[in-house]
Amino acid sequence: MNPLTTEDVNSVNVMDNIFLPLLDFDPQTFELVPVLAKSRPIISTVDTGKFKGGASYTYEIRDEAVWDNGAPVTAADYIFTVKAILNKKSGANNLRNSLDFVKDIQIDAQNPKNLRSLRINASFYRKPTPERFGFCPNMCTILRGYSKNTA
Repeated sequence: MNPLTTEDVNSVNVMDNIFLPLLDFDPQTFELVPVLAKSRPIISTVDTGKFKGGASYTYEIRDEAVWDNGAPVTAADYIFTVKAILNKKSGANNLRNSLDFVKDIQIDAQNPKNLRSLRINASFYRKPTPERFGFCPNMCTILRGYSKNTA
């Protein structure tokens, strides 16, 4: 099973328990709550540069977030996941359109040595809403290098 191409309900339920997201929806309150992230993102408006007018979302990944081999989950893993989804060879057609607003994703330049700090710069066609941005943080994160055919 590939978490980026799985579409049937039973497989998605299994994947949701193996590959965790930064945030996910609480089934009782329907609020986005931290899973791999330490907290909800710090959201700011981009005032300068090529992303001016867009929004920046900064996440910190929990220190205790590790893969089954003990390696830490890093910003590079999340970046790999996004790149894999955007790569047409990955077969992640059902997810690709959900990321059309992401214009840049990088390890936080203000904290480059912290590989658990992630900044997402996004441009929106309309005012951002939790529903519009909701997919990206609750998207599963996969281990960088999970599949040689995807990124």
